[in-house]
Amino acid sequence: MKDNVNSTVKLVMTEKELAAYLGVSYWTIRDWRLLDEDPLPTVGTGKILYRLKTVEEWMARSEERNAKAASRRKRRKAKAV
Repeated sequence: MKDNVNSTVKLVMTEKELAAYLGVSYWTIRDWRLLDEDPLPTVGTGKILYRLKTVEEWMARSEERNAKAASRRKRRKAKAV
C-alpha cells in the first residue's frame, strides 16, 4: 500500500483505483471479487466500488486463513516424514 503522506487516499475506490493503490493488476482485484469462498466485498449495486476499510479487513482475514493453512500443511508434512 502507498505510504506517500502527501497523497489523498480515497475511502471508496473503483477496481482500477484499488488495483493501483495495492500495486496489483485490475484482473487480480476482479479475481478476488469473484472468489467462491469469502469474495472481496463491494459497495452498492451497479458500478463496482470498494470501501478501503472493508478491503483491508478482508485482506487481514485472508492472510490469517493462509497462515493457518500453511501451518496445517507444515504439520502434515512433518508427520509424513
